[in-house]
Amino acid sequence: MPAKTKVTTWVGRDVLRSLRDVAAAHHLTVSQVASEILERGLREQAETAGLGLLGPAIEGVVKREVGRMSDRLAHLLARTALEAATARRLVFQILIRQFTAEEARRLNQAAWTGSVDSLRKPAQGLQELLGPRDGVP
Repeated sequence: MPAKTKVTTWVGRDVLRSLRDVAAAHHLTVSQVASEILERGLREQAETAGLGLLGPAIEGVVKREVGRMSDRLAHLLARTALEAATARRLVFQILIRQFTAEEARRLNQAAWTGSVDSLRKPAQGLQELLGPRDGVP
C-alpha cells in the first residue's frame, strides 16, 4: 500500500453529514470514506479525460468511414440508374421491331406506370415486418 499523506479541506455541513452517515453505515472513519471518494473521483476523471482525447479521433474515423460508405452508395445508385435506363432503351428498341412504334410506346408507358404504382405500395414482406399501421389497411 502506498504511503498516505494528510490532506485538509473544507466541506459544507451537508457533505460532512453525508460522509459521517456513510462512514457509520460501513464501520469506517470519515477519513477512510473521504479518501475512497477522492480516489474514485480522480480515477473517473482520468478515464473521462482519456475518452476526451479519444473522442475526436473516433469521430474522425467514423466520419471518414461513413463518407466512404456514402460515396459507395452514391456510385451504386448512379450505376443502377444507368443500367436501368440502358435496359429500358434496349427493350423499347426490341418492342419497336416487334410492334408498331405507337404500340411500343403504349407498352413502354404501361410498364412505366405499373412500376411507379408498385413502388407506391409497400411490399407484402415489408408490411409484415413493419406490422399494422394506424389508418392504413
